[in-house]
Amino acid sequence: MRRTRHRRWNRLFSALTVLCLAASLGACSDDQGGGSGNNANNNGGQDAATDTHEDASGSDIGPDAGSDASDAQSDASDAETQTSSLELTIFDIDGEPIDSANVTLAKPGASSASPATGQTNADGAVSFDELTSGRTLAMVEADGFAPATAVVDLPANTEAARSIHLLATGAPHPFDPTTDSELYEDRVHVSIPANSLVDAAGDDYTGAAQALITPLNPSTHERAGMPGPLEGVLEGDDDPTPMQSVFMADVQLQTDAGEPLSLKDGAQATLEFVLPDDLQDDYSLGEEIEAYWYDTDAGMWRQEGMGEVIESTYAAEKLAWTVDVSHFTWWNCDEPWYDKECVQVSVVDEASGAPVSGAQIYVDGVSYNGTSYGITGDSGVTCVDFKLGSTAQVSAAGSDGRTQIGDAVEISGTGTAATCSGMGDGDCQQVQIELAPPSCLSGTVVDEGGNPIEGATISGRYDGPFGTESETATSGPSGEYCLAVPRGAEVDVVVTHTDANGEFMTASSSVTAADASLVCGDDSCTDVDPLTPEVGQMSCISGEVMTNPGTNDFGPVSPGTHVYVFHGQRGDAAGMGDFVIDCTKPPEEWGTLLAETTTNADGSFCAPTPVAAVDVSVVAGKCGSQAERCLRVRGGVSVAQAASCGDGDCTDLIEPIYMFNECGEGP
Repeated sequence: MRRTRHRRWNRLFSALTVLCLAASLGACSDDQGGGSGNNANNNGGQDAATDTHEDASGSDIGPDAGSDASDAQSDASDAETQTSSLELTIFDIDGEPIDSANVTLAKPGASSASPATGQTNADGAVSFDELTSGRTLAMVEADGFAPATAVVDLPANTEAARSIHLLATGAPHPFDPTTDSELYEDRVHVSIPANSLVDAAGDDYTGAAQALITPLNPSTHERAGMPGPLEGVLEGDDDPTPMQSVFMADVQLQTDAGEPLSLKDGAQATLEFVLPDDLQDDYSLGEEIEAYWYDTDAGMWRQEGMGEVIESTYAAEKLAWTVDVSHFTWWNCDEPWYDKECVQVSVVDEASGAPVSGAQIYVDGVSYNGTSYGITGDSGVTCVDFKLGSTAQVSAAGSDGRTQIGDAVEISGTGTAATCSGMGDGDCQQVQIELAPPSCLSGTVVDEGGNPIEGATISGRYDGPFGTESETATSGPSGEYCLAVPRGAEVDVVVTHTDANGEFMTASSSVTAADASLVCGDDSCTDVDPLTPEVGQMSCISGEVMTNPGTNDFGPVSPGTHVYVFHGQRGDAAGMGDFVIDCTKPPEEWGTLLAETTTNADGSFCAPTPVAAVDVSVVAGKCGSQAERCLRVRGGVSVAQAASCGDGDCTDLIEPIYMFNECGEGP
């Protein structure tokens, strides 16, 4: 029996909505109080959030409502003339900062306006000043990564900060646009009909083409890379609604020279997403789930059609979701949620108790796949909606480097509807979070003789709101470095260095930062014992390699298929995945080769790998007459702990590496 998962909401707020609109109350607008879905607004601060709830509950609605609305609108106009600043930090999905990412700020939908642009530094950071308050769209592009966006609601006269995570793109998938093409990347299958592409000028395109496919499984830490906010507009509706993602992927078509391609008018391609393993039992054959695409100009997901749950065409005994699409971008298998609760978050300085403005608030779903955001105003308060009756964690980060004291605060929904805009019968929960300036770690990097090593890369990795985050530094002439990290954080300090002979060397140490506010340079930072990079401190990477997706031969590759582990250079446009593969040379000359192994009978492999290595790429297969079909690259892997093959603690690739063909010739 087919069951449709869409428009399953009740309109319990409809009467209040009409009342709000009829009274034209400024407190009911998005510019006052809190946010919905994955983005919270707080241009009004604490008083606005409080008044909003009172007005919408009916206590302040009366003969003077129209006058109050005019005053509110005037205040909002004044706020728009005030300016704020915003610092963005761009990380990869494993928390490593991304250098030279291009960032563009604009107002949603204002494509004709002059945007602000910038590029991240070595710490992944870029700052913007003299910004108009209100909803701001940040668009991020970086070589080797799928594009990302975030919507930030800037309070007036506030120094705000926000972090954004990017997913590394997979290897390009070459295909012939004059024939029907079947493309695969992990849990994503793309079917493109023959002669269906046009170039940027709208002319039919029949030359060499390639696809970049970036899957995102929101059931894993990859959800940090979701374009957001995760709220969408249903077909026929005007107002955005928060959503719970099931699975999503970005698909980009381009010429072999990197020029964009698109589907011609009237053409349709088919997407197939294999549902995450933890959701396989939640769905049944024939269910329909909305399909959404991401509108980068508006910073919004938009529904376009319905997808259906089917038996996967290539993943044995797995359920998948499939939909026909007329264009390519980020596509999302999503379920909207309409019933909400809210949490009002107050952020104060630990020492003085003074309110902290510009703090970034994260409300991360525990019982659902979604995250809501807010930024505190002058009063140090913002309001954020979350899913009704659910469990979520609330955390905060300051714009000036101040970090949260203690763990994220877990909240459980009451089951009574309430929103930041004042609708529903319930009240917002109240949470207070203390922030304090960070602590720091300092130490030196030396060789076996105790001589300082200059130019080594040091990364301090710790748990953040979305999983691992990091601070980086480069050792100075005396081998010295210093890392600003959260107070009391357990930090894995990782050193990577390639010596003059091309040997890849690592060292690591786990250190707990002092539970006190300390500043790099004042000689009071927590000491890290001298780190000596060496060859031979080992961990391991494990995974499996599958072949021939979409055919009856789908399954493990033949035993003995080659697997190479490299320390790769990200973002080379001429590369395959994360680094250049030159099939005229042997594998040891493709990059810094860390390990080599072969697959077992079941397609599994385990490769010894230096402990603490980051930006690791795994290459399966061999060069051959059709190298693009014989090699598959999985990049952006980080090896965090010491381990050995067979002990169960190796870094696992989670998803298999899927190959088209097996090739026996070539290096």
